[in-house]
Amino acid sequence: MESTLNSKTIVTLFGTRPEVIKLAPVIHELEKRSAFRTINVTSAQHRELLYPFVDFFRIRIDHDLHVMQEDQSPSQVFSRTLSEFGACLDRLSADLVLIQGDTTTAAAGALAAFYRKIPVGHVEAGLRSGDVTSPFPEEINRRLITRLATFHFAPTPGNRMRLLEEAIPEDRIFVTGNPGVDALEQWLAKSRPSSSTEPWRKAAQGLKKLVLTTHRRESFGNKLAENLCVLRDFVTRHRDVALLFPVHANPEVQARAKEILGGIPRIHLLSPLGYAEFMQLLSESWLIVSDSGGVQEEVPTLGKALLVLRDVTERPEVIECGSARLVGNQVGHLEELLEEALKGGSWVEKTKPVSNPFGQGNSAAQIADVLEGLMFSSLRGERTVPAGVPVTIVVPCYNEEPMLPHLSETLQSVQRALETHYRIKFIFVDDASTDQTYRLLCETLPPAFDAQIIRHERNQGVAGAILTGIRNAESEIVCSIDADCTYDPHELGKMIPLLTEGVDMVTASPFHPLGHVQNVPGWRRGLSRVSSWLYRRALNQKLYTYTSCFRVYRRSKMMGLDVKDQGFSGIAEMLALLDLAGSRIVEHPSTLRSRWIGRSKMQVSRQIFRHWRLLGRIVWLRAVKKPDRVRARKLTTSTRPLLTTASRPSSEGKRIRG
Repeated sequence: MESTLNSKTIVTLFGTRPEVIKLAPVIHELEKRSAFRTINVTSAQHRELLYPFVDFFRIRIDHDLHVMQEDQSPSQVFSRTLSEFGACLDRLSADLVLIQGDTTTAAAGALAAFYRKIPVGHVEAGLRSGDVTSPFPEEINRRLITRLATFHFAPTPGNRMRLLEEAIPEDRIFVTGNPGVDALEQWLAKSRPSSSTEPWRKAAQGLKKLVLTTHRRESFGNKLAENLCVLRDFVTRHRDVALLFPVHANPEVQARAKEILGGIPRIHLLSPLGYAEFMQLLSESWLIVSDSGGVQEEVPTLGKALLVLRDVTERPEVIECGSARLVGNQVGHLEELLEEALKGGSWVEKTKPVSNPFGQGNSAAQIADVLEGLMFSSLRGERTVPAGVPVTIVVPCYNEEPMLPHLSETLQSVQRALETHYRIKFIFVDDASTDQTYRLLCETLPPAFDAQIIRHERNQGVAGAILTGIRNAESEIVCSIDADCTYDPHELGKMIPLLTEGVDMVTASPFHPLGHVQNVPGWRRGLSRVSSWLYRRALNQKLYTYTSCFRVYRRSKMMGLDVKDQGFSGIAEMLALLDLAGSRIVEHPSTLRSRWIGRSKMQVSRQIFRHWRLLGRIVWLRAVKKPDRVRARKLTTSTRPLLTTASRPSSEGKRIRG
């Protein structure tokens, strides 16, 4: 669309082919909208590799900085890009500079914009390997960009969590997925075998295609030589395997490839491929070995097995979803993984397309939507998250009389913290308390609460109470908290935004590496860890905690679950049924504190038996493979627990306020 007089100017900077692949869908989406005027600038950091991708994705180049020189170092690229792009910005009236990833071009571009007080939008924000030397120099680049960026477009909830841990304001972080998945989905929708792929397809016909890509600086030297030797020897031993290696243009990679792999039967050294040809190669592979970040994001959609040729990865989601294994730096590990892949029934044979944790193909539209909202309301720092999103907080109560004053005070603070972004309603489920819990709830809830009290005529258990609250909620987002506040309810401010598209549950996790457990008896911690270990092996979702009551739910996904056990083990059962139904669940690292008022109502021996019974049911459900047994029938009136609702001590079935 043509720009209007009120259009905002977005200057997009890129210099390498991965940047083009991931920014192309965003550029095209921005160009569809009259709200924006786009200016595309390239540093040409990798000119020969870059321009074929620019042509393929039909990207308009408005300014070329011409920074590429032979045998250039990262510092030379940085200094030239900083100088040339800065001069370019001085001639333009940019409202925002958009960069992607962690290249030297992106880091220099962010700094140039920062010097001129131009806001920076960072696509693919929040990736962290934890090792400043791997990937090199990208890990340092991305950390620098985070400090310079104004708005952070994180691919996954995990990336968002990393940014929050680094004190980035949460209203500047947006989980949008990765637009590289958009590019892949668009290619899959119209892909056709190209005639240019015929030579390598014929050469490897009837063989297992082992695809290799390696180009990272930290892989150079002895490590690169060792990996190539292992792959050469593997192909030599196994006559049913062919190695296809699109060799990167870097002179170091070119020299090592020719020296070690040149002239070996069934090893084919290919020239750098275009995007369509490379995707075709990956889609026909038996196994991929790569140190590429982009390949890690693509294999879940392609359903291909990947050995990540790195010591660490900033994309742990690809390991967690089962599409990849990390080679690491252990001597001989690459050889072991290659041999294991050839065995019958190996994980490679079982790898199939899964829901891509890095995006669902609509990331570019999400980024454009966010920018449109930001740039026409709040580039100066006003609130950017729309207010009024309805959220229901369910509080199961059973004999909580001593805890109610502290609970009331805490929830008032929580409501004040959340009301900027959300419209909060509370549902208190009194689970047939035998003390004064129900009466005190009716009499003492603060006037500011939009609240409903539901009373079970007989004790249903904590899972039953939560399910009652979920069924009676009117919002799609429903949270459950412990009435004893063993988890800090203020953490909901961080958990609710993790319920992004494709995520159906967010659960607190004290046993996550970033979580904590305080003053809980050792035997209780031990039992929890054992149960988590067992559930981790029985279910698809490899979590650290399966039994926390502190959660955020997508109500529509919960309504059809046939939860058999409504006590404490029913909390794990809810998660298990969602898992078996194919839902995605994410964890939020949290702190679990020992109950400091009253005592726990859980009967340990009974719960151990019930967890074992649930594990048996999970194994049976997976064995019979009948999804209709996992997804329950819709709840009918006859299956709902007996309850009454009250506005005061009477039971007329109405809200108390609101």
